[in-house]
Amino acid sequence: MKIGCWCAIIALLVGGCATTVQRPEWKREKVEMKVAEESMDLYSVDFRPFVERGFLISPWRLETGYDLLASVRAEFHPSTSFVVTSTFRDSGAVKINPYVAELYPEGTPSDTLLLVEWFHGKQWRLQDAMESLYHQCVDLGADGLIEFQVTNATAPSSQAILSAEPGVVEFIHNTLKKGILRKDFLAEPYPILVISGYAIRRTPAR
Repeated sequence: MKIGCWCAIIALLVGGCATTVQRPEWKREKVEMKVAEESMDLYSVDFRPFVERGFLISPWRLETGYDLLASVRAEFHPSTSFVVTSTFRDSGAVKINPYVAELYPEGTPSDTLLLVEWFHGKQWRLQDAMESLYHQCVDLGADGLIEFQVTNATAPSSQAILSAEPGVVEFIHNTLKKGILRKDFLAEPYPILVISGYAIRRTPAR
């Protein structure tokens, strides 16, 4: 009897000293970050200004009723420049300006670092490109453009140098020669707009 009482007392004491562990409750939060509303992107060329001037534009080839004057492929390039970022130390009264590499015929100063990058800026608007192509076709004596196509393509950055000023060309040549520019610098592609077709002159119906 005494043994049973002692066991009951010990059980009560142990139970009273036990620590209850509270498990954390899992909580779920959902956050919606709206990126954009419903929208539509429309890309088109307004042919009405050309139709009003009697100029035919068609994505198809006409069966008869025209003289084929020339094949046309016009490439419209964006404005292009290159950005020279220089990191240099103050050499005293005058800071070294490495922007023009030919100032240093013996090489770029050791305390100057150059980073030269392409920057392709303003792109052609499709409507403006069509207007320019229209005038080129009219100069050929055409009054229509058939098999009209618009495509996006790429061209090597070296192509942009063809219209650069002589000083810019010389700068690029010098920086390439001195190893400042990467070997693939001139091969970096950039986007261009291409419009192609066939310039025609319509003939009166017989």
